[in-house]
Amino acid sequence: MKKDIRHSRLWASVVLVFLPLLSWAQPFPVTGNVQLSGTSIPYLEDLLRQEPTLMTYAIVLNDLAADQVDVVLRVSISGNGISIINRPDFIGDIITLRSGELQLLTGFELSTYFNPDHLLFQGITREEFINSGRLPEGFYSLCIEAYDVNQPDKLVLSNNACAMGILEIHDPPIIIDPSADLVYSDVQNITFQWQSMHAGTFLTDYIVYLYKCPLGMTDDQVLPSYKNL
Repeated sequence: MKKDIRHSRLWASVVLVFLPLLSWAQPFPVTGNVQLSGTSIPYLEDLLRQEPTLMTYAIVLNDLAADQVDVVLRVSISGNGISIINRPDFIGDIITLRSGELQLLTGFELSTYFNPDHLLFQGITREEFINSGRLPEGFYSLCIEAYDVNQPDKLVLSNNACAMGILEIHDPPIIIDPSADLVYSDVQNITFQWQSMHAGTFLTDYIVYLYKCPLGMTDDQVLPSYKNL
């Protein structure tokens, strides 16, 4: 039985320091704030998972004179020569804001905004992004704005809330135990130990795949030919 971690998508194997950024030149009736986990990598599908929550967008209507306001959002990602933004003809789910009431939206709830069919790409093609599922390493900002649902192409109601960070993919860990190929039995507990190869002290999640290895076959022959156990 072979143990393989080369094809694992390791969210926490990337050093990413995200800082929420709020700035605007004029007061807005709506305030938004983007928060991303302290350790993450540029796989958007993982950023939008239901559990664990790796991205949140807090939004509140500050105008006490307004009973409620309906808004839609616009998401953009930029950096490293790449710009990704929602299509101008795309209208996402309507969000009803009530005065003074904070709403907290997760990445899972915002996933429709990150659908490649709803995005315009510059610096990377849609096909390249879909095939790799991630952004190239570099410095990026992820920003969200709220617009009037009746004028989504003109009337901005909120600040441009951004989270910024450096995306850097590190080497996967080295398994130190078990140190040799395993002989499978019907009842067997296997304990894995590994040595991390990334810098930093952030928490890390790993996915380990086990493969059955017929006699005489190499790793390169087994991986494309057999499903993991």
